[in-house]
Amino acid sequence: MRHTANQRMKDKGVPEDWRSAYLGHENDSVNNLTYGDAVPAKVLFDNVIPALKFDEVDWDAIQYQSNPKLLEHLVAVAVRRDQRKEAKEKDKNIR
Repeated sequence: MRHTANQRMKDKGVPEDWRSAYLGHENDSVNNLTYGDAVPAKVLFDNVIPALKFDEVDWDAIQYQSNPKLLEHLVAVAVRRDQRKEAKEKDKNIR
């Protein structure tokens, strides 16, 4: 989502330091660190939010459908993945 938001803002001409501030990234350019202050929230609100409109999306066509079985399955998959990852880390630390 960040990539999409950043690209959309870039395409709409939003300056890099404003994009960085909105996305929560550090902007460590010399100019920004030495001479720049934080971008005021009002500036971001007035200039960044309009660039993030997706007029080409038919939002009315997107409908959320609850699927508890699928959600339960996805959670179980994530738990197993995390358990395998933890086991690998533990095994790696034992060696």
